[in-house]
Amino acid sequence: MSMDSDKESLPLSWRLLGTDPNQIQSLRPTHINSTSCRPVSVPGSIFEQFQEASEDRDWWYFCEFELNETEFNSSFHLILERLATVCEIYVNEKLIATHANMFVPLRLDLSALLTSHNYLAICFRSLNEQLKQRKPRPRWKTNLVKNQQLRWFRTPLLGYIPGWTPATPAIGICGPAHLKKLNHPEITSLQLTTCLKNNTGSIIVKCQLDRPIDKLFLTFNDRTYRLNAEIGSLSYSVQASIDNPKRWWPHTHGEATLYSYE
Repeated sequence: MSMDSDKESLPLSWRLLGTDPNQIQSLRPTHINSTSCRPVSVPGSIFEQFQEASEDRDWWYFCEFELNETEFNSSFHLILERLATVCEIYVNEKLIATHANMFVPLRLDLSALLTSHNYLAICFRSLNEQLKQRKPRPRWKTNLVKNQQLRWFRTPLLGYIPGWTPATPAIGICGPAHLKKLNHPEITSLQLTTCLKNNTGSIIVKCQLDRPIDKLFLTFNDRTYRLNAEIGSLSYSVQASIDNPKRWWPHTHGEATLYSYE
């Protein structure tokens, strides 16, 4: 799918602050100047970097960055690959998102929230405090972990299974974290389905952009198709077909023919 999309990542220097559970509801610049703050590497679990790491505390990641006037016309997306586990994301002291699944990446459009000087903070709430909340009892218990309530949280069990790994579970920004500056529209979601009926093969492409665009094209089998915009949304779609396509076969049965698109 052809579309100009210049992207660059803004450098972020992260610092870390540990607090008692729920001691701070929203991180302010006065907290950032605290002498208890320290540099932290991203990505990486807190347990990998600090001996005093504990699941009994809240952990605040934060950073500051500046924008000049020429950058206000660009879009900025925060892309977080793996967050462990129950966390809140703040931009300029405003809560913009919550997340509680380490296995699902998070992508946020920050364009309308940024100023010339910005504060970005991610708070990882104490998992032990979350485990104290009463939940329905399990029908079948597991002997792998001590706390049966872990089944309610989408977090790795490494670090919770005695004898398998050290007791150092994943906490913090455990995957890549990028603040992307997008000078042109970008595809935020893409769905492609295929169909073969009689001797005609077809593909249906649906995508969504982060902002409107005048023209969007799909190139498939040396032909170019223009995607149609859905009224009142940022969704675009098109259907392309090919006559008598070569079938894809496992290598034990024939040739594994592939068709490319862009």
